[in-house]
Amino acid sequence: MSKSFLGSNKGQGMSLNTVIIAIIVLIVLVVLVMIFTGYFGKIFTPTVASCEGGGGTCTAASTGCGNDELNRPIGQLKGYKCLSSDSKPDTTKVCCQRTTTGATAFG
Repeated sequence: MSKSFLGSNKGQGMSLNTVIIAIIVLIVLVVLVMIFTGYFGKIFTPTVASCEGGGGTCTAASTGCGNDELNRPIGQLKGYKCLSSDSKPDTTKVCCQRTTTGATAFG
């Protein structure tokens, strides 16, 4: 009986293509998990978002945001900071939502 150089051909195992495809699938799954858990957002987002960049206006913290033209309270924009001239957070100010002039009440 003749045997091949590597022995019996009965137990071939996984081919190289199958291993490469499995590695690619695992990499894609890891990247998808990182995207959906917000990992990339933490890396590419600056640690301090400016108030003006978020569409707000800075006002003194002692007076607060106040009310708009229709006497509705103006809310603060969470996650945004008022920055001083040296681009550091200014704790004496708060970031308030911008209001438009001439607003009308609906309802």
